[in-house]
Amino acid sequence: MIAEKNKLSKEIATKQNEKEQQSKILQETEKAFQILKDQLAALEPQFKALEQSRIQENDLHLIIQILTFNDEIKILKERTQKGSEKVKEVNLNKDKIQKRLMNFLHILKH
Repeated sequence: MIAEKNKLSKEIATKQNEKEQQSKILQETEKAFQILKDQLAALEPQFKALEQSRIQENDLHLIIQILTFNDEIKILKERTQKGSEKVKEVNLNKDKIQKRLMNFLHILKH
């Protein structure tokens, strides 16, 4: 009976040691987890800011495209205006030439 008691005492001591080791491992794991959790929480604002920066970058690219298109539209409008003015000028010259020709033909008939 004493031998069995000693055996049980040793088993209890062994189990107690294992429990203490497991408790230490658990505490270390919880500490490591908390450190990682804190680091992640510290990075979260930076990550959100990075996402916002990407959105702003895309918006800026769109603005640049719009400004470029506006410049191209302005150039094309100016070309169109100059073309219209040239067409008017040519039509006026044509009308003058036709009138001169008509006058010349009229003079030749008389």
